[in-house]
Amino acid sequence: MISGSRLLDTISNSGSNVTINGDAGNEYIHNYAPGVSLNAGDGNDHVSNSSSSVTLLGGNGSDSISNYGDTVLVDTGADNDYVYNQGDAVNLKTGAGNDTIKSGGSGGNLYQYPADDGHDTIIGYSESDTINRCRQLSARYAPGQQ
Repeated sequence: MISGSRLLDTISNSGSNVTINGDAGNEYIHNYAPGVSLNAGDGNDHVSNSSSSVTLLGGNGSDSISNYGDTVLVDTGADNDYVYNQGDAVNLKTGAGNDTIKSGGSGGNLYQYPADDGHDTIIGYSESDTINRCRQLSARYAPGQQ
């Protein structure tokens, strides 16, 4: 297990099947390995992932999450979050707040929004993606848009 502190941490991981806990500081966390469970914790965190079969939990705080891996779970947690997704077969869950997801890739993604959680925006989703429970959702789509 890799753990951050309540301070500003930079964590870079290349080990498979690792658990990363960021704690309450404003972390910069980079993951390059499969099978990782990453919880950024509270704070305004910057998280990036470049591998598959990964769980990314943003926690409380306005987080920026970049995903380039396939078959990934991204759960933003509460507050106003930004997600940049280039993976396929990604499960993207947002929490309370006004969240923005910019997505590319070839699709097969699942977008999940709790009812009445804010004004969320998806940019660049594809026809093979699925959106569930999308009250107050503003979505824009143009084929090939990224």
